[in-house]
Amino acid sequence: MNHLNLDIIFDSGLNVAEFHILSIFDNEGSSKRDYLACYANSYFGYVRPDSARTIDEYDKAIEFCLERGFIKVLSEEDCKRDRERWLHDDNQFCEEDICTR
Repeated sequence: MNHLNLDIIFDSGLNVAEFHILSIFDNEGSSKRDYLACYANSYFGYVRPDSARTIDEYDKAIEFCLERGFIKVLSEEDCKRDRERWLHDDNQFCEEDICTR
């Protein structure tokens, strides 16, 4: 992501750790809560060591994103609805951006 886009994101009130957490969901999809902070720390520690944050900072970022509704902990009912929704989807094994080109 270029600096202009990062400036826009950070001007919106997100900090680096919060941006990293949301980036993981954008790239990887869902993740278990207890794994997410460690994954963010190791992933960005490897990919962008200059911007990596501590596990504690990532935990706080997760809380922030949950409180703001940017991410959600899925219930069993949420998962059931998703499975039913995808059951008859023609593109269930294809990423949307690839299939719509």
